[in-house]
Amino acid sequence: MARQNRLFDCLNAINNKDKSYQYSKKDVNAYMLMLWLSHDTDCLDILDKINERLFDIPDELVYTYLYNAIPRKRRFIKWNKGKKYKLKKKEEEIIQWLIDGYGISKYEATNLYNLYIKR
Repeated sequence: MARQNRLFDCLNAINNKDKSYQYSKKDVNAYMLMLWLSHDTDCLDILDKINERLFDIPDELVYTYLYNAIPRKRRFIKWNKGKKYKLKKKEEEIIQWLIDGYGISKYEATNLYNLYIKR
């Protein structure tokens, strides 16, 4: 059986105070926990207290802190993906010309177009 993503199991254990969950750094690191929990404004003050020392202390200690400090609550944390920008045909042609002419990636060509040409 394939190993499942345990991020949501870990978040649910923190939010629901599930004592049966065994935290493992290999499943979820502390940075990802902080990143996801920071999307809930109720948790920001709690996260701010440990954020400065996040990379100085072990992930297990961060998990224990979050487990004890964050109040039990059902949370729906939505991840903002950002908006996709649809290019016009002429813009696509210019970007393709940059890719072919300079041998750069589409990402770099799009950035160059937006910075210098689109103005």
